This record gives sequence, C-alpha cells and structure tokens, in this order.
Amino acid sequence: MKFYFVELFDSTLDLLWRSNAVLQREVIPSQDLFQKLIPKETYFWMVTSVFEGENKVKSRLIKLWSSRNSKSLYMYNLRASNSRFS
Repeated sequence: MKFYFVELFDSTLDLLWRSNAVLQREVIPSQDLFQKLIPKETYFWMVTSVFEGENKVKSRLIKLWSSRNSKSLYMYNLRASNSRFS
C-alpha cells in the first residue's frame, strides 16, 4: 500500500471532510471539523487505500454517532486499524 485517506460523510452521504494522504495508522481531524458536527446526528466514515499503479480499494461505510453532550464523536480518532486495510 502506498497510502490511504479517510473520508467523513453526513447522514445523506454528502462528503464533509477528506484527509490528506496518510501513512500512519491514525487520523485526527481538525477541531474545526468537529465544531461543525451536530450532536446526536449520524455520520459515516470510509477508508480508501491507494496501491502502486494508483489502484484503489475502499472499505465499507462505518457508522459514527455524535456525542449527546458535545460536538465530538464517540470515535474521536478515526483509526484505520479498524478497517481491513491496516
């Protein structure tokens, strides 16, 4: 694998955020993104792995929920290690 990137979508699957190319196993989005999230809403994230020759493999969409008490996600650090691409 060359690198991967993480995408975060809202409940209608509109893209909210996409990481830069990532080499490490953890992605921490900026606080700006989390400030835009609505408490009690559902969000989804997906990992796309990019291999030599620019071949891409996408994970399934993974559901996330925003916290009841704050505009953070229960899964604050989006961990690629939870996907089958780690």
